[in-house]
Amino acid sequence: MFHKIKTRIIVLMLIIAFLPLAVIGIVSCRTMILMKQSINEVSEQMGITAANSTGNAIRTKIRSHSLSIAKLTADLVDERLALSGNDVTALSDLIGDSVEENAKTFLLDKDGNLIYDVTGAYVDGQVNYNEGGPGERYIARSMAIGNAGTEIITYHEELTYFAYAPCIGSEFSVGVLISAETAEHEVAVLSDSVLVLNNAIGAEVTRNLTLGLTITIITVSVAAVAVLIMAVRFSRNITKPIEKLTKKVSTIGNDYSDESPILIRTGDELEELADSFNLMTERLRSYMAELEKQAAEKERVRAELLVVKDIRDTAFPHIAPDYLDRPEIDIYGTTKDNDGSNNAFYNYFPISSDTIVIVEAEVSGSGIAAAVMMLIAKTLMEQGARNGKSLEEIFYTVNQILYEKRKTEHSISAFMGYINLKEGELNYITAGLHSPFIKSFGKPWESAPFISGIPLALKKDVHYTSDTRKLDWHDRIFIYTNSLITASSESGETYSKERLCETLNLHKDKDIQEICDNIYSDLQSFIGDKPRADITMLISEYIGKR
Repeated sequence: MFHKIKTRIIVLMLIIAFLPLAVIGIVSCRTMILMKQSINEVSEQMGITAANSTGNAIRTKIRSHSLSIAKLTADLVDERLALSGNDVTALSDLIGDSVEENAKTFLLDKDGNLIYDVTGAYVDGQVNYNEGGPGERYIARSMAIGNAGTEIITYHEELTYFAYAPCIGSEFSVGVLISAETAEHEVAVLSDSVLVLNNAIGAEVTRNLTLGLTITIITVSVAAVAVLIMAVRFSRNITKPIEKLTKKVSTIGNDYSDESPILIRTGDELEELADSFNLMTERLRSYMAELEKQAAEKERVRAELLVVKDIRDTAFPHIAPDYLDRPEIDIYGTTKDNDGSNNAFYNYFPISSDTIVIVEAEVSGSGIAAAVMMLIAKTLMEQGARNGKSLEEIFYTVNQILYEKRKTEHSISAFMGYINLKEGELNYITAGLHSPFIKSFGKPWESAPFISGIPLALKKDVHYTSDTRKLDWHDRIFIYTNSLITASSESGETYSKERLCETLNLHKDKDIQEICDNIYSDLQSFIGDKPRADITMLISEYIGKR
């Protein structure tokens, strides 16, 4: 194409050298129009190639990412069902909370019954996708096969990325829906950039048209030979840079790693066009590199959260021990797992026929290092209790080890107590946690006058002092992590011990599990959303001998 343009320019300029100036103007305009069309073809090819290749890359990454989410969630569903004895209601936090903000997960059984919807609500098969619209029926058929896959479908009149994966250990399948709006938005932005570049090319071609007409008029006045020389030079300056642009455009869609720029030194608008193209390709490379970096970072964060969750789950009692069948005491503990930005644990276990240990602790910080520190503290406390050590000895030893071994600025706030079921006596130590609440039978909840020591791992050679409290019939103790009363609303107001005390007394006569659930519901209402940190609570009621 460019060879023909070069020949046409030379022949036409030789002919018009001997024609009247009027004919020269008409033929010159026609020649420049053809040149403009050629350049427009190049810019159009450049825009289509860049937009299509980048758009396809974005769509491919989103499809791969959505399939990874579906498979990961399916594995977590199998693990949770195995731990909970196939209790489907224990999956709410897995289905409702997705690692990816724009991803919506749901759970179907093999017959197309919807178990959890995309909001995380447990609907228990009240909706059957086989009886829904075209989008629901297509989803039900795809997920019933039992394979994993990803597709682009029209769901509720919207283009959507649909990924699905079977749960190997159950009859369920996990589905993931991601709106295609994000990818198409990036493609639209790229298309707009190409449009701006096309407008710049049109302006540059118009300026070249005026320049070409001026040069033509001057050369005809001199001689045909001079016209030939100038025509050859002019055609070379126009066509060779365009050839370079075309070759570069043909490779950009397939290889973003080529960082070599287009070198055009014509000293005119074509040189500016080449510089604009070089800038555009550099931005495309940066954009693709940033996409890959973000994908890698999301994968790292997701993997770290899973490790923290696995470590933290080992800190909680999953199987009710034998002493819960005894009538002397009732204990309930819970952790409301939000985004994994905190590391806290509770535990309760017998160390003799008449003594029960209760423990609650919270690490200042998050991540794998904090989770490991939490697990070390839990193990040392339980080991010390089972070896018959006093609370003073246990806290001194744990503080010494954590202080010497810690690699970060994390510390641990903790409460630990021995409850003697025969004598009704509580021997306890607190380190950094706020005072628990105590409720005697027939009286309201009130903050206990407990003296708290400094958090563990902050200072070496700290000697902690325990205290003892006599427990009467139906005395209750409520222990909580600091993250409960320090949770803040959008206005910056904290939940506070005062509001916690009001909520406790509002539900003082209810079952101990209901009390914890009502406190968490009130906290969510106060904040307006889920708390950023995990909330851990432990409540016990001493019933005594009858």
